[in-house]
Order: sequence, then C-alpha cells, then structure tokens
Amino acid sequence: MRRIYFSILILCVLVSTHAQTLQPVREYALTEQPAAFSVDPMGAVYVVYENGSLLKFDTTGAPVAIPGRKSKSGSWQIDASNPYKIIVFNRDLQVADIYSSQFAKINSIDFSLLETGDISMMCSSYDNAFWTLSALNFDLVRLSEQLTITSKTNAGLLMDIKMYTPSVLQESAANVLLAQKGGPAYIFDMYGNLQLRFNERADYWSLDGDVLYYMLNDSLNAYHTQLHENAVIETRLEKIRGLVVSSQWIVVLTDKKINLFRKK
Repeated sequence: MRRIYFSILILCVLVSTHAQTLQPVREYALTEQPAAFSVDPMGAVYVVYENGSLLKFDTTGAPVAIPGRKSKSGSWQIDASNPYKIIVFNRDLQVADIYSSQFAKINSIDFSLLETGDISMMCSSYDNAFWTLSALNFDLVRLSEQLTITSKTNAGLLMDIKMYTPSVLQESAANVLLAQKGGPAYIFDMYGNLQLRFNERADYWSLDGDVLYYMLNDSLNAYHTQLHENAVIETRLEKIRGLVVSSQWIVVLTDKKINLFRKK
C-alpha cells in the first residue's frame, strides 16, 4: 500500500511540473564559452575553460578563479557532485586533478601510468571512488579510492562503438548514466548491469536519481525511469549549450551564460 501511495505521489509531482517555468536563482555571465561545467549539492557552480583555467561561483554568487592545469587541449570534464573532491579530467593529457571545495589541489591521477588504457571519460562515485570509460573497448570501470577495480562491464557490447561518442558519464544515487549528444542514453546499476536504454535523440543529458533529464530542441524534459512518465519543464531559454542536474539544482548553459535554477 505504501509503495502504491509513493508511486502515485511521484507521478503527481511529475504531472504538476508539466509546462511549468522554473524560477532562476542566478545568471552568471562568462568571458568565453566553457569546455565543461558542473554544480555541487550546495549550488556552487564550477567551470573549466579550454585553456584549463578554473572558475567557481560560490553559493552567494561570488566568483573565485585559479589557473588550473594549463593545456592547449580543450578536452575537459569536471564533476563537482562530491564537493570535497572535485574532479577535473583532461582526456588528451590522461590526467585527473582532484580539488577541494576551496580549489586546493588534493591529488592528481595520471592514467598513463596505470593499466587502464586510454580513458575517454571519468566521474565521481560514492565512497570517494571513480567511474571511468575506456576509449578503446568502452569498458565501464569503477575504481576505488586506492584505484583498484571494484566493478567492470563492457558497455561497448550494447552499442556500435564506431558510431557512439559519449558526452556524459555521471553517477547519481545507485545509477550510472552514459549518453551521447543525439542519443541514445544508457543507465547502469552500480555493478555495471544495464537498467535502461532510452532512445530519445536529445541534445544534452543529466541524471538525478530515478529521473533522467534531457534537452530536446531547447525544451527540458524529465523522464522517470521507474514510472516511465515524462514531464516537460519550461525554461524560457534559447540556444542551449549544456545541462547539469544535481540534487535540487538544474544548471543550463547558453551562449556565455550559466543559468542556475532550483527545483520546485
């Protein structure tokens, strides 16, 4: 009975968000288009530019900048879902720098010195662990804080790896999202078992628990992966260039602007 009530409650929440307009919390103007961005559970926004310089907007909106790791490569990823260990990964350098919430460097991981092969993507996992995706075979690997393998699955068996170029690797709750621009999106459990293939040809993806968020033609959609219900959330934004959802926050990138929303 409680399970039925919970399902009805979640469904009502999804239906109530249909065609609603989100109330923005802040809008941040950028000097240039970022290579990647992220948001932590408190609402602080982190940006990495193509030259490797880093910028943080704290919860009051104040900017804090540091040089970061300089590189001519614009192939950056940043994950602030763990605010105490922020990951900044460069695919070409095969190096991940780990920062505190105050932008103090805690550690660096050089994957070229490990037996992981070439890594194309990386994100945080629970217990200070990491998920990586190998560039050659699309092995989805979970590494502990000590960099030992705790889970491994060949995601490449599920797709044509010659035609698939992942743009998102993200853990949320007990789920792991792997998706590319133009779709499809794959959701795995913590052991690397496939839970869902979502075939929508979306531009941008993000995962928050059981809800898969995606941008389609500048329209933000929320798909509940357990109830199989979809809701449309109006942002009134155009020329969208990126999406990150974490905890109570939705962050949307447009041309040189980051828009921070709070979930209702």
